[in-house]
Amino acid sequence: MVDVVACRHPGAVAARLPVPKSEMVPVVLKDGCHQFARLVSKKVMNLDVGSAWRKLVVLMIPFLFASCSRTAEKSPGVPQRVLVEAQLDAQGKVTKLTVIEGDRRLRQPALDVARTLRYPRDCDEGGHPIPSSEKVSVYFGANGKVLKTQLVPRVGGQVKSSRLRQRVEPEYPKAAKRARIQGMVLLKVWIDKEGNPITIEPVRGHELLIHAAIAAVKKWKWAPTYMRCEPIPVIATVTVNFVLR
Repeated sequence: MVDVVACRHPGAVAARLPVPKSEMVPVVLKDGCHQFARLVSKKVMNLDVGSAWRKLVVLMIPFLFASCSRTAEKSPGVPQRVLVEAQLDAQGKVTKLTVIEGDRRLRQPALDVARTLRYPRDCDEGGHPIPSSEKVSVYFGANGKVLKTQLVPRVGGQVKSSRLRQRVEPEYPKAAKRARIQGMVLLKVWIDKEGNPITIEPVRGHELLIHAAIAAVKKWKWAPTYMRCEPIPVIATVTVNFVLR
């Protein structure tokens, strides 16, 4: 009995086929096929046929493994993910790292990678940097090499809500007063980085009240809205109420 099949992976176990050395035919298998090679070798060993038929079966083995090998080359396997939480100071520097989940063998490499990343700063509603935390996913390939890193998006935690600093009450339209019309006007407002309304569109409300509501909202002033310590333009929905007294 001699070893005929040799898997390319260094850690793979070579299958042993019961073929005399004089009839040996080299057969090379791809990674992950050695278990199936064992099964095939048992079947060959149990065949009650002559050496010619046995040799023919051995020659067919590479063709049996061809589709398996091509699939293995195209699909190297599902990447392994290790989730790491990073505690950051006000400047975005790492103060502490903790593994939340992932393969124990990959945890230390994931921590080493997470320590070298640059993290965005976080700010309060006034735009002042504050300590924060981020979660990062570190993906590893089958060979243990890092494929990529990805910050886990926060849910509702990246944008600091804008605050209304100045509100001007609308003037009640005379025509609406005479008609005894009151109610709410709903407006969509585009606000720039400095907190100024730049575009206003009516969403719902009586036509006699809309113009007065827009005129009032044009004079409103918001505090800047921050995302990752950077001021950003936002869209807000506001209501203006008209009540007869």
